[in-house]
Amino acid sequence: APTITIQSHSDDTEMLEGYTESFRAQASDDDHDFEDLEVAWFVGEQEVCAWEIVSSAGEAFCEIVFTPDDTSVVAEVRDVQGAGGRDEINITVASTEAPVVEILSPVNTNNYYADQLIQFSAILSDAEDLPEDLIAVWSSNIDGELDLNNTPDSSGEISDFSYLSEGEHAIQLLVEDTTGKTTSEELVIIVGG
Repeated sequence: APTITIQSHSDDTEMLEGYTESFRAQASDDDHDFEDLEVAWFVGEQEVCAWEIVSSAGEAFCEIVFTPDDTSVVAEVRDVQGAGGRDEINITVASTEAPVVEILSPVNTNNYYADQLIQFSAILSDAEDLPEDLIAVWSSNIDGELDLNNTPDSSGEISDFSYLSEGEHAIQLLVEDTTGKTTSEELVIIVGG
């Protein structure tokens, strides 16, 4: 029967939730060529990479994104006669943090007017991601998504200016990290005529 060994990771490796991990395994079979071997990957019982013929060097690859409930990775190999082998490693998946957001301006104690530019600024941070990798979107319940430069600098600060129409605005800043976790901050400001 063919054999397979997961070589990219060792047993009891710790992964981060939501990030893509690249796995590699080496298959071999004394009485079959590599083109006769197929490998599939599983997380627990769920197939995450379908059956595929190994490379000319007998290698198999799989990209996996983990959730906190995942506990094992399995690589299975089979030959054209149906004989098979498997290798399994245990994993621990650490939960990741949502971004942290602090709105600096506008503030709900200031007076704002429809014919004057309003500054929109905030500090963004995340335990796992660089500030530049965070996605930020400002919006108003009256004016919708605001067309602002929301690319953070290396210290996590975003700052830009825009006009708002007259009225009572519920302003929201929504920030998303590379794993899809989001945080939002809101405030209400009055914009006069």
